[in-house]
Amino acid sequence: MYFPGKEHLTGQSFADTYAAEYTKVVCAISDNRPVYIVKPIPEMPFNIYKGLNLHKRIFQYSSDITVSLQDYERRNRVANHAIEVAAKQCNAKVIDPTPYLCPNGQCMGSRNGVPLYYDDNHLVDAGNEQLKGLFNGIIEQI
Repeated sequence: MYFPGKEHLTGQSFADTYAAEYTKVVCAISDNRPVYIVKPIPEMPFNIYKGLNLHKRIFQYSSDITVSLQDYERRNRVANHAIEVAAKQCNAKVIDPTPYLCPNGQCMGSRNGVPLYYDDNHLVDAGNEQLKGLFNGIIEQI
């Protein structure tokens, strides 16, 4: 990511600049309309379909693939911080998918042997089904 006039940013200075630039964009949009921001969907460490199939071929039984909620939070720290800052300053609403995808502190890549992702970061229908109710009560009836 490149910020004009601020080349080679790293660490906290990158995170602060990212949050500030993100907030500018969100606030500009929220001047004219309501803004809803969905936090990142958890990413898996590898292709879930391939991982499940390989595991079953090698070990002759199905096993679920998960990553810890703590790993998700660590990986998305900068993005989630920027979202929270922008939401607070711009009166945007934050929608968090982790209660639906990460029950009991584990983000599910599969459930009962059924893949929830097409690859490592795109949900399939079974994954989308886990998000039922995510938008309930968020957007007012028109």
